[in-house]
Amino acid sequence: MTLLFIEDEIYTRTGILESVAWEPLGITRVETANDGRSGFAKLAMRPDIVLTDIRMPFQSGLEIAAEAKRADPDCEIVILSSHSDKEYLKAAISLATVAYIEKPVDLGELHQAIAQAVHRRRQSLRLREIDGTEAPSSALLDTLLRQAERYSHPAQMMIRYLAGHYADADLLVETVADQVHLSPIYASAVFKDETGLGLKRTITDIRMEAACALLRKTNLPVADVAEKAGYHGANYFAKLFKKEKGMTPVEYRDSKGTNA
Repeated sequence: MTLLFIEDEIYTRTGILESVAWEPLGITRVETANDGRSGFAKLAMRPDIVLTDIRMPFQSGLEIAAEAKRADPDCEIVILSSHSDKEYLKAAISLATVAYIEKPVDLGELHQAIAQAVHRRRQSLRLREIDGTEAPSSALLDTLLRQAERYSHPAQMMIRYLAGHYADADLLVETVADQVHLSPIYASAVFKDETGLGLKRTITDIRMEAACALLRKTNLPVADVAEKAGYHGANYFAKLFKKEKGMTPVEYRDSKGTNA
């Protein structure tokens, strides 16, 4: 797995390069750039993960992250920032970044963020192998995205994060709350107050709609549908699907007709 590391501060760049054990994390190649312009140019190598400072000469980390996501929506982004970069960080979250690490960098926190990025990237690559198409969006998610501008910034960030990560098997209410630096209870309350929907319920509904679309429109095995909809294991998915829809995934497919 390839990681592109963009950092204009030489001591920070050198310190991280020398301190992180890359190979045990699953990173086999690390490319570096010392400013935004050279980092932007190196996106042509299509890195799996981009680790970038947020404020740099020529082009910002956000511009680089946006371009990386445009070229490959599954590219994982980890942002390095200073305490004064709050406005930048709000935009970074809207890009569905894995994490942002505040300077001075805590190596344990960075290690964890990279490990999470590697996990997500591997998962997205597995999904590509399962089927060439992306898991379809849901009508509920589409509605939330269309209405996002009506809501507060934290609610908008949660909606955009759900859009980018609902198929992650490890996505929980706590995961979403972490992205907006709120407690799970408070994040759920904000989401409910503004959208009228429970956050946990919304995650399930989005995944179920995606699963139903896959069952209707593809011949994917149920285990693969489960994975693309964000669930570990076909058995758990089948039980939850029957509870939600009143029938098994196979019965649903038969009743709706594949490719209908």
